[in-house]
Amino acid sequence: MAVSNVALAMTLVMLACGSVNASTYDGGWAGEQLRIDLSSRDGKSYHGLITKAAQQYPAQAIDDGQALTGTFAADGSRFDFSMARHGEGMVLRSGRAEYRLKRVAGEAAHATGDTGRFASSQPATREAGSGDPLAYRVLQFPGGTIARFDTWVYGQPGVANNVIWCDGAPKGREADFILRAAIGTPNAQDQSNLFVAGPVLVEQLLNQLAGPVFQRTGKPIKTTCGGDEAMILEYQATIKGKLAICRVMLVRRQDVAIAVVALGSDAGMKEFGRAIEIVAQSISVKEAAIEPGLVGTWVLENYVRLAPAKVDEQPFNLSQSRSVTLYPNGTFADTASTGFSGQDATGLAKGGSRGRVVKRGNVLTFRYDDGTNWSAPYELHSNGLRLDGKIYLKQ
Repeated sequence: MAVSNVALAMTLVMLACGSVNASTYDGGWAGEQLRIDLSSRDGKSYHGLITKAAQQYPAQAIDDGQALTGTFAADGSRFDFSMARHGEGMVLRSGRAEYRLKRVAGEAAHATGDTGRFASSQPATREAGSGDPLAYRVLQFPGGTIARFDTWVYGQPGVANNVIWCDGAPKGREADFILRAAIGTPNAQDQSNLFVAGPVLVEQLLNQLAGPVFQRTGKPIKTTCGGDEAMILEYQATIKGKLAICRVMLVRRQDVAIAVVALGSDAGMKEFGRAIEIVAQSISVKEAAIEPGLVGTWVLENYVRLAPAKVDEQPFNLSQSRSVTLYPNGTFADTASTGFSGQDATGLAKGGSRGRVVKRGNVLTFRYDDGTNWSAPYELHSNGLRLDGKIYLKQ
C-alpha cells in the first residue's frame, strides 16, 4: 500500500510532537481579540498557533535574542510577524497591526513544554484531579485534529517511503509502552485493500524492529472507530525472556488511512493500551474550498542539456513541462509533456489527467479520475505557487 500525502500528516501531528524545554515565549499569550500559543524544543525555534476571530493559523518563528521573528500561514500564503517583550507582557506586530498581549492566566510555561495548551474549541478531555496517565487534549489545526496526552513525551515526525509517523510514550515509562500514529491518503485501490495490505505492512515493521519473532495472536477483529471501518490486530513475542505485545488499529476514514501501532510490556499495555483507540478516534481531516488565488493555469518548466560522451555525438537535450489548471468548481486538469532531442531520441508526450482537488490546511490532494492521487503542501506567493517544493508560474 503506497500511502501518499506526507504533508497532510505533518499538518496534523507537527504540533503534537511537542517540546521538552520551557523558554521565554512558551505558553499562551492573549489580548485585543488575538491569541498566540507557542512551544519550543530548544529555546530558539518555536512553533504554534495564532487564533483570531475563531480562525487558527499555524506559526513558526526564531528567537534572535531581541525578539521573536517568524511567519504564519493563512489561505496558502505566509505572512511575517514579530513578538517582543513589552513591560510584563508582549507586543505582537504583523504589517501595520499591533497587539499587546499578556500571558494567559494559569498557562505559564511548564518544564514539560506542554503543547496541549494550544488553542482549541474543544476543552481538555481529562478527569480533573484523577492523575489519569491518559489525560489528553484534542488539538485543532486548519487541516484536522489529533489527540495529545498531557504527560507524554514525543519524538519528531519521521518520513519513509511516503509514510509519515510520530512516536509518543508516557514520560518515564518509555520502556513499557510506545505508540506510533501514521496517516495518509492512499489511492483508491490501496484504500479499498487497507485491511488486506495493512497487516502485511505491520508485520514488515515488526520484522524491521525485532526480527521475525512476533506472531499474530488470534484472527484480525473487524470493528468500527468513530463510525468508520476499522480492524484490530495483536502480536506477541518473547524478547530477552519477557513478554512483548504489539496491538494495532487500522482505520479507513473516508479517503484517509490511519494506523495506530502500540508496542509494550504486558503491564504497559494494560495501563496505556486504551491510548490506541483515543488517538485513532481523535484523528480527523477537514476539507476547505479552493481560494480564488489558486484558480487558473500554473506551469512548471525544466530544461537540461547533457554534453555528449564522444566528440562525434550530438548533445542530449531534455525539456520537461507540466501545467496544472485549477477550476473554480474544484476540478483540475494536469498535463505533463516531455521532449527529447539528440542521438537515438524520439519525441514523446504524456496526455493530461483530470480529477478533483481537495484542500486540507496547506495541503492539496489531487484525486485523479483513474483512482490515483497525489498530495503536496503549497504556498501561494505573489510571484508564483510553491507546490511540493517547486515553483509554478501562472499563465
